[in-house]
This record gives sequence, structure tokens and C-alpha cells, in this order.
Amino acid sequence: MTPLMTRAQMRRYDAAATERYGIEGLVLMENAGRGAAEVIRRLVAGLPRGPRAAPHRVGLVCGPGNNGGDGFVVARHLANAGIPVRVHLAFPADRARGDAARNLAVARAMNLELLDASRPAALPRLRRALAADAVVVDALFGTGLDREVEGHPRRLIEAMNAAPGLKVALDIPSGLDADTGRPLGVCFRADHTVTFGALKIGLALHPGVELAGEVDLVDLGAPARLAEEIGWAAALLDEAGVAARLPARPPAGHKGTFGHLLVVAGSRGKSGAAVLAAQAGVRSGAGLVTLATRGDARDVVEARVREVMVEELLPPPGTVRTGAELDRRWEALARGKTAAAVGPGCGTDGPAA
Repeated sequence: MTPLMTRAQMRRYDAAATERYGIEGLVLMENAGRGAAEVIRRLVAGLPRGPRAAPHRVGLVCGPGNNGGDGFVVARHLANAGIPVRVHLAFPADRARGDAARNLAVARAMNLELLDASRPAALPRLRRALAADAVVVDALFGTGLDREVEGHPRRLIEAMNAAPGLKVALDIPSGLDADTGRPLGVCFRADHTVTFGALKIGLALHPGVELAGEVDLVDLGAPARLAEEIGWAAALLDEAGVAARLPARPPAGHKGTFGHLLVVAGSRGKSGAAVLAAQAGVRSGAGLVTLATRGDARDVVEARVREVMVEELLPPPGTVRTGAELDRRWEALARGKTAAAVGPGCGTDGPAA
């Protein structure tokens, strides 16, 4: 089971990592950026080489906040790995703040290619540069964005979307609401998203799940129990998580040990619903499954199931049974059953009611 956090929970998560456990924000940013750089290195290594075998370049569009700071860390590690990088600053350089400003200073000291993309006049150059990049990294907005994207930032996102290269978002695609998964006017359309610390609930909701592409989760180095301490809004079920919650099956168990499910389903023309419901009972672990269906569907259903016992609940059309007879039939079918699933494909006519 993978926790899904809201923007407010992620804010508390980051704050608790620093205030409760003493992990500085600069360390969290370093862990995020280094982990994202490792993912991007793998993606670059998988790209096809051109006829000249020139190294693939990565273009990054960075904002002034922590998401941009993550981008500066990514650029540094990619450059150290020998991958050419070009960083486009979506803000005047003197507006960088906090840990992002410190990592921008490191990038400048390394003489990384830093280009001003903070004004509309820079858009043509930005579009040309991104068109030549093998990978475009979105480090513009993070999870804190909760308003419509307008003006120059909107044009920056549109320019990134128009680029032909592989698109990677840091933490969350810029313009995606971290809580709802809905675009805030415009949204970066990522092929891959590298998210940090915990999955954001907006990455698992439509249309966010499509806009994020393939998602990689990078560990920030905070204690594993921090997510439980903060709490989460929802969780993604996975095979391991579900298996851990299923009761262990005793070695000497048999079909009578694991319950008997009664499925009341199906009618003429709707036998598929009955078959699917019964098969679901078998696959979910019921030891025995009995399918009670209407007489006009019984032969069709019985020919399509093997592990399931089939019984007639209602007689075929034209056969008359009293209410008392039907009650006794129902009581007989229900006797000894652990659970019942009633309704799929039964119809809405008088006998079904």
C-alpha cells in the first residue's frame, strides 16, 4: 500500500522532517534532486543515438521556489555525469530565495549554462533551445500551486509542451492541482514524473494520472515512520499490500475451510454478469461458490463455469410458483452460506423483484 498525500500533508511532512528530526531543507532538496537526476540519467541512457552520436542534452525550466531549486540540483548532478545541460530561469535571478538561491549559486559557480527566460521576449529563444533538447525537465511549479496559471508562466508551460523531447516533471507537473489532479488552466504534459517523499493524491486521480505519465518515487531520507505520523489522505492498493492483509491459509485447509459464497445473478440475455460475478468469488478466495440464477439462464451459465455450482432460483418464464415456494427455495439456497452477492444481471421484472 502506497500512501497518497495532499498538498497540506506534504507541507507538514517537509516541516516535520526539519523541525522534528533536524533534516535541513537543503539536505531534502539535495536528496530530491540527486534522486531525480539518477532517474533522468537512466532515461537518457535509454534514448536512441543519432547518426553523429552526439550526447543528449537536457533542458530545464526552473522557477524561483523549491521546485526550481530541485531543478538546479538535478542540473548539477547531470553535468557531473557528463550530460550537457541548459537551465532556463523563469524568473529574474535576484528573485531566487532560500535553498533554491543557494543551489542556483552553485550552478553559477560551476559555469552551467543559465539563460534568462523570465520575459516574454525570451520565448522564441526558449522554444528553439527546447526543440533541440533530448529531454525537457519541468521544475517550474511544485505542489504548492493552487491558482490558475496565467500570463508568462502559462506560455512557458506551453513552450515546454510543444518541445519534441522526452518530458520529465519534478515532484508534480507544473499546473496540476496536487489535491484534485485537475489542470489549473494549463498543465505540463509529462512522460515521466519524479515525485519526492510521498505520492501526491493528484498523481493518482484523473486526469492527473495521464498528465503525470510514469511516476517514480524518490526517498528524501526522512524517517520511514514520518508518513504515518503525518497521516495520509488515501492509499494506492498493490499486490503486496493486499496480500499482507489477507488471513493466512492453514496448510491443512480445504475448500470447506474458506467459506461458501452464494451468488444470485443472471437472467436471459444477461448471463455474462452472473458468470463474471461467480468467477470473481472464486478468484477472491472463496472455498465454495454457488450461483443461483433464473431458469431461463441456467443452461447458458452452467456451460461457462467449471469451479462453480449452479442452482435454479427462479423458474423459467411460464412456470408458476407460489410466493411460499419461492421463499422456501431461497431459504434452502441460503442455508450454510457464509456470504451472498445479489443482483448482477437479475433484471427488473416482477419475478426478479
